[in-house]
Amino acid sequence: MKKIYKFYKPNCSPCSTLVKMMATMNIPNDFEFIELNVEDEKNKQFAYDNGIDKTPSLMFEDGRKMVGLKN
Repeated sequence: MKKIYKFYKPNCSPCSTLVKMMATMNIPNDFEFIELNVEDEKNKQFAYDNGIDKTPSLMFEDGRKMVGLKN
């Protein structure tokens, strides 16, 4: 199963929009989404260590990243 890390903040409007967009997408079942609230200190450090400084952001296991809302 491939992992995708989703970095978010609870009160982030673009993060909420991303969740709604992802709900309408046909995402294969072989992806595991791991949601990380970057306001949690442990997750904040993990985000920093991986070069994530904006939300929403998606990071694939291989290190590829999508930062912010993109069409």
